[in-house]
Amino acid sequence: MTIRTIVAAAGMLFAANLFGATATESTWIRGVTDKDPITYKASEEMSFTLTVERLDGELKDGEFSLDWKRSGDDGIVETGKVSYAGAPFVYKTSIAIAGFVRLEAKLVDAKGKQAGKNAFFDGGAGADVDSLEGHPEPKDFDEFWGRQFARLDKIKINPELVEVESPTNTVKCYAVSVPCAGLRPVTGYLSVPMDVEKGATYPVKLFCHGYSGDEFGHNRQKTVPTDCIYLDINAHGLRLPELGGTEADRKALRWEARSNGHTYAFDPEQNKDPETAYFNGMVLRVKRALQYLKTVKGWNGIDVQVTGGSQGGLQTIWAAACGEGVTYAEIGVPWNCDIFTNGGVRSDPAKKLASFGWYIKWTDALGYYDAVNFGRRIPVGCYADVCRAGLGDYVCPPTGIAKLWNALSCRRRIVWIQGSEHGYVPPVLDGLVSERVVECDIRALTPAVPQASWAVAWWMKRHYEKMEALKANPPAVVFLGDSITHIWDSTGRPAFEANFTNAPYRAISLGFSGDRTEHVIWRINHGELDGYQAKAVVLMIGTNNTGHFPIEKEKPEDTIRGIKRIVALIREKQPQATIILHAIFPRGADGKDPFRLRNDVVNREIRQLADGKDILWCDISSEFVDKDGNLPKELFPDLLHPSATGYEKWAAAVKPYLDWALSDRSTPSPKTYSTVE
Repeated sequence: MTIRTIVAAAGMLFAANLFGATATESTWIRGVTDKDPITYKASEEMSFTLTVERLDGELKDGEFSLDWKRSGDDGIVETGKVSYAGAPFVYKTSIAIAGFVRLEAKLVDAKGKQAGKNAFFDGGAGADVDSLEGHPEPKDFDEFWGRQFARLDKIKINPELVEVESPTNTVKCYAVSVPCAGLRPVTGYLSVPMDVEKGATYPVKLFCHGYSGDEFGHNRQKTVPTDCIYLDINAHGLRLPELGGTEADRKALRWEARSNGHTYAFDPEQNKDPETAYFNGMVLRVKRALQYLKTVKGWNGIDVQVTGGSQGGLQTIWAAACGEGVTYAEIGVPWNCDIFTNGGVRSDPAKKLASFGWYIKWTDALGYYDAVNFGRRIPVGCYADVCRAGLGDYVCPPTGIAKLWNALSCRRRIVWIQGSEHGYVPPVLDGLVSERVVECDIRALTPAVPQASWAVAWWMKRHYEKMEALKANPPAVVFLGDSITHIWDSTGRPAFEANFTNAPYRAISLGFSGDRTEHVIWRINHGELDGYQAKAVVLMIGTNNTGHFPIEKEKPEDTIRGIKRIVALIREKQPQATIILHAIFPRGADGKDPFRLRNDVVNREIRQLADGKDILWCDISSEFVDKDGNLPKELFPDLLHPSATGYEKWAAAVKPYLDWALSDRSTPSPKTYSTVE
């Protein structure tokens, strides 16, 4: 150290002693509670301890104070001011109802001015948060969205792409516009790894934007991911410059969106009708974006990911729940969880609830867009990752996010951060993070060997016999499933031998009576798809999942997730094989049979796994039922398993799919026909 430097340092130390402490840009207030902040019970004392961090110099009496305010979901407000002399400030309170308390504090100087940009605390704690429930949803919620999504079905996915400069030499980038129901198309920027042209496959990932105010802008990201097919969409369908868009288009959109002088989505008159609400088009664009992504060359046929924060978090929830097979949803500080409370109660000053004051005024029509109501419909096959929820975020209040969390039934994680506002996260997170993970232990996903007395005597013996048969005669075609597939070895044997035993099929039946998805998963994990290379795997499974337990113990979503896992395992074990994914066969006397109705739900979801190349959707239900949906006993004597004639029909119907799978696949794949719409 030079002499000059020593003198300068001494001068700064003298100044600090002379003028007292100094708050800098790095000064902040750390707040903690005496226990995990979301685990309190109603009326239990909550103790907050606040400490000012990174305050330079020595404190003098009266130099700084902490101004604080307590509010919450109970409408109780307390305020105060204490001199800050370096010792932590401890504040104790409680809340008598299920809900959250909010504590705000800021460090102020003798003139009452905040002592630094981040010299504040905004956080809280919750009591009985697991009991919080959202406002009752519209009774026709599903019917309404069924009508809206039917509008999309009438519009072809016919994308317009213009290649744009890529920030990396391993990815191609495009400006994209995709036709959509509503006033505006899906627009955004697509990036596709170049090795897709060499046969590589990737997950698809949709990125959704936060609230844009009246800007509606869409600047291209400076970097793009290289490990997925990535679509960054504009929330509003703004026409992009690369596709002919100009500032005039932005002006027109701004004019269109400012309904009755409000910024977009905030007009209560517009929001009286769910079909005129601004969010209607936004939901449809999210669903159409996912539909388009699954047509892009290079999708691996399994992984569908969505990510976004704030408004983008809301869109991510819509995306995960809209029936497009989302497998991972990364949800940051999601907007519009429990719109009723925020826009109908919290925004009323007379209620004195903790508030930011910027909420959409409640109308009954907004219930069709509430994140909590969509959250109930996120299927178990999706992992919902609420990657940030701020205990001081009153743009997206913690009460609403807790209600969203409680509505989820899928695998999920939530990360609560103490002292975090909507746009602020404390600089040091040690001791400020409260994480919850629910793995969702689902029977349909847990590999298992049947334990029923009627199966124990033969099931494992059959497994070993089939393993030997696979080793002795490696098949080109594998039929994988339950008793319906098993019976190819008995009642269906004549049809099987006549059609599939000889070259080029060299088929084997890996069907086991009574099998559910978890049993097939066990068999795959224990070698039934190892040691050979098939050309095709014919899969039909699930009717024993949906038909053995009451719906409250095993939802169709559980079966869907089990089937998705099996498809993923087949792709892993037999990547060269075409998967012919069967719709579960019709069962029961007619279309009103409760088990058939459950299977219809499963079929509607799993059909979305098909890409027309590596996974073919094969629904041959119309080969079996009459025009009224009745299942003739001459084809299904017990209304579950086919007769010999039924197996002949099955063989004839599936053979074109197998022939295509065993060909060079240069011609279009067979088009399926379906009775499940």
